[in-house]
Amino acid sequence: MNCWEILALQPGAEERDIKRRYAQLVKNCRPEDDPAAWQQLHDAYEQALRYDDEDQWQEE
Repeated sequence: MNCWEILALQPGAEERDIKRRYAQLVKNCRPEDDPAAWQQLHDAYEQALRYDDEDQWQEE
């Protein structure tokens, strides 16, 4: 699965949408209950933000 599938967002989503979706998902995924799933969610969040930063940099 890629970061967009994990976050259930369209590729190229804006930073605000990425952060909002992560906040929604992290409420249901606690690291103590399922460390692997939480790590996957966190990694997807960071990767999506990196893609967003790259898109903004390329537009300048």
